[in-house]
Amino acid sequence: MAAIQKAQTNTDGVKGQTLQAAINHLNHAKVQCHFYQAECKQAVTDLSVMVLAFDYAQNVHYPSSAQPRASGYYKSACKLELFGVHNQGTG
Repeated sequence: MAAIQKAQTNTDGVKGQTLQAAINHLNHAKVQCHFYQAECKQAVTDLSVMVLAFDYAQNVHYPSSAQPRASGYYKSACKLELFGVHNQGTG
């Protein structure tokens, strides 16, 4: 969408190319979505097929020790990335 907004000041030919690129991207995304849905349906009935979904949740910052060692200790917290893995075939 940002590319389309930036193309407002361009010529009609560039605008048309930008719009066509956006339409191609949406069509490609639809094909991928249909393929993913078909694989998920197959994974429910066929135990030899497994579809894993990765769900990225968030970054959590935490101190690594209860005892601060320096004044800048809490300014540089450790980072933990939370995510989940789910087998789409199990529902």
